[in-house]
Amino acid sequence: MSSIIDAINQENVKQSVPEFSVGDTVKAVTVGGVECSEETVKDGSYEVQRPFVFVTNDSVTLSAQAQAFFDFATSTDAADLIRTAGAVPVNE
Repeated sequence: MSSIIDAINQENVKQSVPEFSVGDTVKAVTVGGVECSEETVKDGSYEVQRPFVFVTNDSVTLSAQAQAFFDFATSTDAADLIRTAGAVPVNE
């Protein structure tokens, strides 16, 4: 794997987005009778959420490093890291 992917670990994820993660300082609330959970975020019934979007140009081939990062970030292998950061992985 490229050095970009090798550099990603749980500590880096924790340091990069702690203020946006549900945890000690951020509490999930029930909205419209729906509790915040991975399931309710994925099915859209929990309305307080925002997507994290990867945007690529279909007419341009990604570099090998960019493709490797994209493939890893959207893989099930990245799911635990994404959860550790307090987000909900979509590709499982």
